[in-house]
Amino acid sequence: QKPQEVIEVVHVPEPEVKAARARAAAPDSKGVWELLPSPWRPIYERSALLAYDAKRFDFVALVREMLDCPADLPLARLHEVERHDGYDPCPPLRQGMLLAGMPVPPENKGSKSKTRAKRDWKGSPLYARFLDVYSQFLREEVLPALGAAAGCGEDLEAAAQSSPVLRVVMPSPHFATVPHRDCEYGHIPEELNFW
Repeated sequence: QKPQEVIEVVHVPEPEVKAARARAAAPDSKGVWELLPSPWRPIYERSALLAYDAKRFDFVALVREMLDCPADLPLARLHEVERHDGYDPCPPLRQGMLLAGMPVPPENKGSKSKTRAKRDWKGSPLYARFLDVYSQFLREEVLPALGAAAGCGEDLEAAAQSSPVLRVVMPSPHFATVPHRDCEYGHIPEELNFW
């Protein structure tokens, strides 16, 4: 049996809850902007690069392994990998291959169901290693940098996505998603994306 995940409940003061609700109810991005606390504004005004030790946080090696990319092939050329008939990719790679028009076994015909494939992948030791590196990266790099940029240092209180989206995009006339704003999918307006 897997141990149950512990979810930490944080008390948020009522004025902050009211301010967040007002931002969520704002009719447009200008309204959200006007309601943002002024120390936060610099982090929304421009993109920033986060320098970090890529050997310590080796996402490339982990993603390469998850996507079955040969060591001698750059990830940017993943679409050139020849897969054997019946190759059953992890869910993000399957989606990327489907959008690129590449052959994949149909779900439920020699392949796991979509739900089972996703569950098995997210329960794999490799995915667990990926999440461990991701969590450490958030704690030691992203959140401290965000706190510094917002002018609140280590006093920054933030929520982060527990499981990042891994989107595989290959040369294709199809898009992994349509152009959108995350708030159109129920995300909070203050959300920041890291690419």
